[in-house]
Amino acid sequence: TELPVRLLYNDPWLSFQSGYVAYWGKTRWCTGDGERAQRWYQKAGEFREVPCTCEHLDPDYQDDKGGQNGRCKINGKLSVVIDGAEVVGGVWTLRTTSINTVNGVASSLEMLRALSGGWLAGVPLHLTLRPRTAQLPDGKTSLIYVVGLEFRGSMERLREYAEERANADLAYGGRMREIEQSVRAISAPPGAEAETLDDGEIVDEFDTEDARFEHV
Repeated sequence: TELPVRLLYNDPWLSFQSGYVAYWGKTRWCTGDGERAQRWYQKAGEFREVPCTCEHLDPDYQDDKGGQNGRCKINGKLSVVIDGAEVVGGVWTLRTTSINTVNGVASSLEMLRALSGGWLAGVPLHLTLRPRTAQLPDGKTSLIYVVGLEFRGSMERLREYAEERANADLAYGGRMREIEQSVRAISAPPGAEAETLDDGEIVDEFDTEDARFEHV
């Protein structure tokens, strides 16, 4: 239910990328941020901007053949280093299509960034799986499990630790900004091209509400 991890970057978006994604077969068809989306138009051979979200996000959405082509779901990808993993230079990725996990991780990152003064890279954290009570549309309650990030210590200790890391890496700070700029250039939200997935496991994962780790 928990793992000791560290983030690679200070920018939360570089560590945790999320957005709305719809596939048509194995091809990524539409990607959005909740306000605007880039949708692939096959006949025109190009992406066009459309409003986000739309009817494709409805869990009961079906295409004209009664299938789920074009159905949209939230999609999140968290990249971390696991403390104690016997792999040097390896990065582990948590992929999820759960709105609760996406909200849990995003809110954790925002709080940690605010409390640490913006320094997140290398801070020892715990990736946790905690039970929460959620209210269903019919008014009943259900127990769900949500992924989040925690710092084991007081807010004062988190700030102190972040300051210690920032001071220790003062000469490296400029290099970190350069690295993050390079990563942003190659990690822009999907939409620049129509990606086709050949890995059936990724497609299966997209159709479930679970979250799973993979090593990259």
